[in-house]
Amino acid sequence: MDEQLDKATEAGMIEQIKSGDQRAFNQLVHHYYNRVFRTAFGVTRNEENAKEVTQQTWIKVWKKIDTFKGDSAFSTWLYRITTFTALDFLRSNKKHQKLDSIEASAENEGIKSIQLASDNLDEQPRSSLRRKEVMDGFQKALQNLKEQHRTALVLREIDGLSYEEIATIMECKIGTVMSRIFNARRAIQSEMKDFR
Repeated sequence: MDEQLDKATEAGMIEQIKSGDQRAFNQLVHHYYNRVFRTAFGVTRNEENAKEVTQQTWIKVWKKIDTFKGDSAFSTWLYRITTFTALDFLRSNKKHQKLDSIEASAENEGIKSIQLASDNLDEQPRSSLRRKEVMDGFQKALQNLKEQHRTALVLREIDGLSYEEIATIMECKIGTVMSRIFNARRAIQSEMKDFR
């Protein structure tokens, strides 16, 4: 469910949640769950870690909803909590990080999984293998980015946020966001140069 809630409805739900209304909270979770998960996955690059971060995020939202003053959009506040929860999770679980298979990564980002169908094996084995190599290379390049660069790139390219929104979420200047995204793209291009 990714369509935008109108501001009045969202504000009413938030007030109900502040009063302890679990049903209103469940509706908010239902509305924003996919976006939170996408952001968490974009930062952690692991489905199980993203699920854990998503759960931690919603616990924090429930506990901290009284601190939301409405100075920014609720979605911005939510992205900020999600991003920092994901970065904290990565820092505390650094040694346990593992890349999911390329199929799981591709599926979670809405990219078609590369499948070597048995009837295509004889026809185009080289091109299928090449596509898998490119996807593997891209996933590795993305994983090798600095956390702040990967996060900025994910918020921009996967979540489609503006530079201003990303700056608010990451609590930095717009120029810093632009620099992080530029450096992320350049690093990926550099790692992918052998695939041209």
